[in-house]
This record gives sequence, structure tokens and C-alpha cells, in this order.
Amino acid sequence: MLAPRVASNPYFDFDDFGSSLFTLFQIVSQEGWTDVSFAAQSIVGKGMQPKDLIAQGNAMFFVVFNLLATVFVLTLFISVFMRNYTEQTGVAFLTAEQRSWLELRKLLRHISPSKSSYRDTEKAWKKWCHKRAIEKRGKWYQAITAVLVLHLLLLVAEFRSEPRWWSETRTFVFLFFILIYVSNMAVRITGLGWTRFRRSSWDLYSLVTVSGAFVATMALLTTTNRPNDTYTQLHKFFLVAIVLLLIPRNDALDQLFKTAAASLTVIGNLLATWLVFFLVFAIAMTQAFSLTRFGGEASSNINFRSVPKALILLFRMSLGEGWNKIMEDYADIEPPLCVEQDKFFDSDCGSKAWARFLFVSWNIVSMYIFVNLFVSLIYESFSYVYQRSSGVAVVDRDEIRRFKEAWRSVDPAGTGFISKESFPRLLGELSGVFQMRIYEPEDSVHRILDDVRDDAQTSRHMSIGTSGAKGDIDIGKLNRRLALLDVDNIRERRRRFKIFFGEVLASADPDKGIAFADVLMILAHYNIINDSKSLKLEEFLRRRARLQRVDEEIRRKVVQGFFDTLYWTRKFKKHMERKRASRMSEVPELAIPDILPKQDNTARHTNTL
Repeated sequence: MLAPRVASNPYFDFDDFGSSLFTLFQIVSQEGWTDVSFAAQSIVGKGMQPKDLIAQGNAMFFVVFNLLATVFVLTLFISVFMRNYTEQTGVAFLTAEQRSWLELRKLLRHISPSKSSYRDTEKAWKKWCHKRAIEKRGKWYQAITAVLVLHLLLLVAEFRSEPRWWSETRTFVFLFFILIYVSNMAVRITGLGWTRFRRSSWDLYSLVTVSGAFVATMALLTTTNRPNDTYTQLHKFFLVAIVLLLIPRNDALDQLFKTAAASLTVIGNLLATWLVFFLVFAIAMTQAFSLTRFGGEASSNINFRSVPKALILLFRMSLGEGWNKIMEDYADIEPPLCVEQDKFFDSDCGSKAWARFLFVSWNIVSMYIFVNLFVSLIYESFSYVYQRSSGVAVVDRDEIRRFKEAWRSVDPAGTGFISKESFPRLLGELSGVFQMRIYEPEDSVHRILDDVRDDAQTSRHMSIGTSGAKGDIDIGKLNRRLALLDVDNIRERRRRFKIFFGEVLASADPDKGIAFADVLMILAHYNIINDSKSLKLEEFLRRRARLQRVDEEIRRKVVQGFFDTLYWTRKFKKHMERKRASRMSEVPELAIPDILPKQDNTARHTNTL
């Protein structure tokens, strides 16, 4: 093959305005800009051979352009895109309290009641396992966390040229740790029961990883004399996978994963739309370049010969990896480097027009639009996790756990519903941020009586008949103690409690009863958020109308109770009057018992004869 002895530029140049603009567009994507910079630094003069680093001052142009175009302009583009996205979804017009409530509501809806894992008749060892399984701050929990940290440090201690004795020691230490993990799983399965154990994704993950690590470790130890690379890689894979069990033991990371689970629907919709574009462009690339011969960047795996390989290559180019070089491969394949025929199926040449259009379009659609859409969605979904200054930050894992424990006391089967009669008992079990009471704990009847009791009277032995309700209470202390109560605050809390109680009863299902999710959401409205600040206008108006109906129902019951009281009072008075009249009209009679004389034995014997 004959080739002319002429100098040629690489796939980029600044020979005209169009070429310069297209080269700068590629630089903005941060792909190949260093090659362009070094090529510019090698310019000696017109018609002269390039020389490395002869004109280093030319590099300043690319540094300044990167700062302006990439750092500032591209960042502004992302910011504007995120702003427009949040405006389209309506999040941009929400306050910080409203956004926090949206995220908190998603988290609360994913909480489900727990089923009691044992009965009071169970054996003591099963109760011990149950206690260790549900405790999140106990010694057993902290010991397993410490073992996981040591596990991580032991993984970090691996190096390339380590001696054989150190590798074997690490393997046996890992086996000891794995046995501890197995015992922890046995405790959790015994204490929680298999039904409740499998409901936790992290418990199922630990079951798979720990079991895999145990099998891989035993297989590795049995082949110590003839190491198998497959067993070694599996062993390392499962050991690294176990480290992820540290995530649910950290509140921030656990909150992050729960938020991700609550946002899976929105993220899945975006990924599905992105996948549609992947398929469309993969089919277009395959139709245009499936017969094109390979260039310098193409290979048996990097090509558009089939749709699956096209999808993989498009995913790589979505991150900007070598997209411009691959584009030039399919744009510059021209005769005499290929066979060009009139029929499409007889030609293996590329197409500069189609290469420019398809590759640039995919770069804009995927790298600039969908990637930034994904970033915007992630920011919107996970911003709540780090908003610790908001009032909703008080809802942490401990508060949720206390509420579930209180619910389990009235719903041990974990059905998610309780009867209306059991609801007052649930309110008595609530504590922390979800408690709903009229009086403060220090203002309870028992605390007040303890404060006003007369020590001299209580220390003296008193009989049941003489120790009345006022026998051991100092009336003066009682009056002074009652004067300390904040009456206005108590009246306001009583009013809120009545509305809350009425709203819960109004939301109850006629057949199933009061739902777990309804109680949790209603408690959040009363104890965590401020409706006027956290709710959107439509939601606020709906809730206001609902509370008005609840208030009307309460007032109707008050009126109904008033008339019921009048009715039963009059009925009771009539009953007492009739009872009193019957006593006055009846003549008292004295019941005289029948007295029979005792017959002697002689007369009885005579009569018998």
C-alpha cells in the first residue's frame, strides 16, 4: 500500500472555527484534553516538525479554559438543571420544614409492627436470646460491633509480599470471627424466630455472607497444600461483604439506606426511562456501525456488532470514558482503509456525519442530562438525612424502636391493628417523642401524693379502718403542690388530647380496628411537626377540614353525653322514689317460726304399736 509522505494532525485540530469549536466541546467533557494540551505545547512553527514541550506557555490556555468552561460553566449548568428539575417536581417551592416532612413521611410509611417472638411460657434461654436480639445498645451488640471493626482492620493488614505464616494466621482469625457471626445469627434466629428474622433484609444478607464465608474458609483450609485461586477469591469476596454489616450499626448510614429504600420507586422510574434511551441508541448504533471495520480503539469487546455490546459501550461513554476517540474511529474509516460499495451490506466504511450526530447526541442526552437528573434526584431524596437542625431530626432509630415495643405490648401477633378498647393501654405504654399525655410525669397522682404525704403518719402503723384517704396526707402541702400546676397548659393539652383521641378513633377501620400506620402518622402531626409550617396548602386544608369534623363529633358527643346524663339521672331518681315509696306502703310483718313440741320416746312407741 502506498501512502503519501505528508504531515497530518491527530483527530483534533484548530485549523478552522468548526474544528476548534468541536475540539473545545470535547475538552468540556474532560476527555482527551491533556492530549490536546501536550500537542499544543509541541508546536514549533508553521511547516516545522513538533517538538515536545517547546511551547509550554500554550498550556495556560487549556488551564484557563478548564477553569471557566468545566469548573464554572458546567457547574452552573448542573445547578440550573437541578433547579429546573426541583421546580418541575414542586420541591423548589417548598420550605425546609415541608421537605423534611415529605422525607419523614416516606420513612414512617415503611415502618411495620414487630411480632412478639416468644411467650411467657418459653424457656429462660430463649428469653435470653430474645433480649440479646432486640437490644441495640447492650454488651452483646457492642461486642459484635467490635468484632466487625477488628474484621475490617484485619482486612486492611493484608499486603502483597506477606509471609505464609501471616496469611495462615489471618485465615484462622477470620474463621474465629466467622464462628462468632454464626453464633450471633443463631441467637437472633432463636430469639426473633425465623418469620421475624427473614423480614429484615440485613439479617438475610448476613445469613448469605456469613454462610458463604464459612464454606469458603473451610474449602480454603482443606486445600492449604495446593491453593486454589477460585477458593481464595471467594474467601476474600465474602470477607469483604461481611464488612457491610457495619452499616446498620451506624445511625447515619442506616438512615441513608432507609431513605434509599423509600426512594426506590422514583429512582427506578428514572432508571427505566434512561434504559429506554440506552436501547434506542444501542439499536441506532448497531444499525449504523455494525458492519464498520475496527479502528485503533475498537476490539472484539468494544464495538457495535450486537446490541448487548453496544449497551456496554454506551454505558462506558455515559461517564465520558474515551467517547471522542471511539467516535473518531467510526468517523475516519474511509477508503482506502475500507471497502466502499453502493450496497450497505457490502460496505465496511464508517460515516462521519452519523458518527458526529449519534455520539454527540448520546453524550448530551446521557452524560449531561440523565446523569445530572440522577444527581438531582439523589440530592432531593437524601437531603433529609443530613438536615439535623430540623425538628424532625428527633425521630431516630431508638424512638422508632420504642414505639414498636409499645405497639407490640398490645398487638403481640404483629397484625398491625388493635381494638379501640386497647388504644388507651397503648397510650400508657408510649414514651419519648411519641408519648401523648395530659400531665407531665412529675405531675402524676402518685408523684403528687408522694410529695405531700405526712412522714410522721406514714411511718406509724395504722389499721385499715383508721387509714382513710386523708389520714396520711398533709392538706397544706397538697394545696401548695396543686398551686404549682400550670392550669392553662394542662387545659390546652387536654384539648389536644381529646382531638387526637377522636381523630384516631375516627380513622379506625370498622372491622379491623386502629391501624399501626395511622397512629404513627397522627402522632407525628401532634408531637413532631407544625401543621402550618410543614404541610403543603392542599394537605393543610384537607387536614383542617378533617380536624373540624373531629371537633364537631367531639362536641356532638358532649351534647349527647349531657342528655344521656339527664336521662339516666331522672331514671335513677324515679327508681329511688319508687323504692322509697314501696318501703313506706308495705305493712311490716314479723315472721314467726313454727315451734313443734318434742314427743317422748314412750308415746311414739305406743302409737307405733
